[in-house]
Parts: sequence; C-alpha cells; structure tokens
Amino acid sequence: MSKEPGVRFFTDEQVYRKEQKRHQQATHAGSLHAAIAERVLGTIAIAMTEPDGEDSSGRARFKAMPPRVVAQRACDIARHMVAEFQERGWLYEVPFADGPDESEAEEK
Repeated sequence: MSKEPGVRFFTDEQVYRKEQKRHQQATHAGSLHAAIAERVLGTIAIAMTEPDGEDSSGRARFKAMPPRVVAQRACDIARHMVAEFQERGWLYEVPFADGPDESEAEEK
C-alpha cells in the first residue's frame, strides 16, 4: 500500500459497497434518449469543432464547440436515432420491473 499523501487504494469490496450506496441514493434515471446522448458525448464530443477561419498559410482552422452546443447536438442526435429506431421497429416494450402492473393498480 502506498504511503504517499493523497493516494488511497480501495479493495474490490469497498468499491462495490460505494457503488451500491451510490445507486441506492440515485434519484433520477435516464431514458433511452439520455443513454444514447451520453454515448454520443463520450464518443465524439472531443472532436466536435466548428470552422474558425484560416491560418496564415490558408489552411482551415477549427475551434472546439461550446459545451452547451455539444450537449444540444448530442441530444438532437439521440432524438433522431430513437425516431429512426421506432420507424424501423427496433424498439420493444418491456414490462416495468419495479412497479405494479395495470391489473394490480385497478384492484386498489
């Protein structure tokens, strides 16, 4: 184990417990749109640029897009992907695992 200040190592069990606690405290869950947008951001966000004129030798210059614009673009891509999935019949309904089904709700 390292004695360096500020460096701390965790066992697999400690990491597992920390992750379990984090998941238990979660108050929001993402939709399919959110999951796709997150993957888009993780994949291409660093490469999202926009033209920024030319340098002295005439080559195109690019600058990074503002984070807000990158996030909006990822969400737009996700929205179009889900629409395309629906059009192709690639989305399937699955029962909600944690909530009551409709017959149980009517009985109450």
